[in-house]
Amino acid sequence: MLTGAVGLTFKWYINHNRRSDLDNRLKVLLDSLTGIAYEDDKQVVEINAQKIKSDFNGLEVEVYGKAI
Repeated sequence: MLTGAVGLTFKWYINHNRRSDLDNRLKVLLDSLTGIAYEDDKQVVEINAQKIKSDFNGLEVEVYGKAI
């Protein structure tokens, strides 16, 4: 679990045309990573997120320490 500043990268691979709000998905993921990847989501200083049209559904998550 990281204790300092944290950066996150999320890539959603989606193979459907249904509406999905990226900002709503981010909030759920930030909350769910608390206590696992970092102590508190207040540590998050950088977020990169993409929805990618794909032949499959999936999620790729990268969590990394960030110097500030």
